[in-house]
Amino acid sequence: MYPSVITIEDFFPENVKAFYTTRNGGISQQPYSYFNLAENVGDNSNSVKHNRQLLIRHIKSKAVWLRQIHSNKVFDIDSIIEQEFVNTTLDLPVADSSITSKMRRCSVVMTADCLPILISSQEGSVIGSIHCGWKGLLNKVINVFFKNFFDKLNQIKSPMGNVIYVWLGPCISQEFYAVGHELEDQFVRSKTKYRAAFKKFEQQTFMDIRYIARCQIKQVFEMYKIIGVFKSNDMCTYKNRNLFFSHRRESRTGRHASLIFKNKT
Repeated sequence: MYPSVITIEDFFPENVKAFYTTRNGGISQQPYSYFNLAENVGDNSNSVKHNRQLLIRHIKSKAVWLRQIHSNKVFDIDSIIEQEFVNTTLDLPVADSSITSKMRRCSVVMTADCLPILISSQEGSVIGSIHCGWKGLLNKVINVFFKNFFDKLNQIKSPMGNVIYVWLGPCISQEFYAVGHELEDQFVRSKTKYRAAFKKFEQQTFMDIRYIARCQIKQVFEMYKIIGVFKSNDMCTYKNRNLFFSHRRESRTGRHASLIFKNKT
C-alpha cells in the first residue's frame, strides 16, 4: 500500500496502531486523484468505496467515519453495538472527534489542509482523533475532546497516568494559510498569546493552526497535571502537491485520513 498508507512508528503504546494516508494509490479520477476517502466531496461513490476497502484491508480494523462539520462534538465509538458495523445504511455520526476504549474500532478524521490530531492515554486504554481547523479551534474542539477523553478513562476505571501521547499530522503551513484580520482579532481577544500564531506579509495575515492547537492542548494538560508527549509531522498539505490533497490549493479535491485504534489490550 505504500505510499498510500503510512504507519506512525515508535511513538504510541505497543497496543496502539496509527496511520495516515496520502493521495496516492487509489482509483479516484481527477480532481480527486487518487486515494480519496471522502464521500461528500463529489467523487464517484464506487471509487470511494473501493479506496476505503483497500484501507480497511490494510489496517485490519473497523473504521468509524464521521460527518465532520467543524464543530466541537465528540462521538463515543463505544456506543456502537457490534451488529451496526455491518449496516452500511447507518447515518454517519455528526462530530469532529471520536474516542474509544474497545479493540479494533478505528477512530478516524479526514482532512485536506486542516490539522489531524491522534491521541492515546499512557497505557493505550483510550484513544481518539480530532479534526482541527480554525472553526474547531474557536469552538474549543480540543477542550471538549479531552473532557470526554478523561471522563472515558474514569468510566472504564483505567489508571489515567500522567502522560498523554499526541500526534499532530500534516496540515497547511502558515506561509500558505491566509486569513482575514478579523479572525486574528477573534483569537487574540480570547488569548493574547495567540498573537504569535499570526504574521503579516504584503498586507495579508497568515495563521499557524498547529501553533494554536499545541497551545490549547498544553493548556488542558496543565489543568489536569498531564505530561504531553508530542510528535509532529510538519509536512505542508498545500506545498506537497504530489502527496496531499489541499482544499486551499485545489478547492474541489479529495480527503486523506488519519487513523488510530487498539489492536490488543
